[in-house]
Amino acid sequence: MQDVTIQQMWETYKNIHSHAPNSYEACAFGDSPEMADELAQLVLAGNWKKDSNNV
Repeated sequence: MQDVTIQQMWETYKNIHSHAPNSYEACAFGDSPEMADELAQLVLAGNWKKDSNNV
């Protein structure tokens, strides 16, 4: 994977998808940077089960 910034990735996306807004919002999973990294690795590895609980 190339080392690109989030802004570069967004600009590339906008070039492909003309309907994309000019701004974006980013968020992370988990309650710490370490957990966010661990969960992101699961997503990238395809080991993430999509689930949601409404409490």
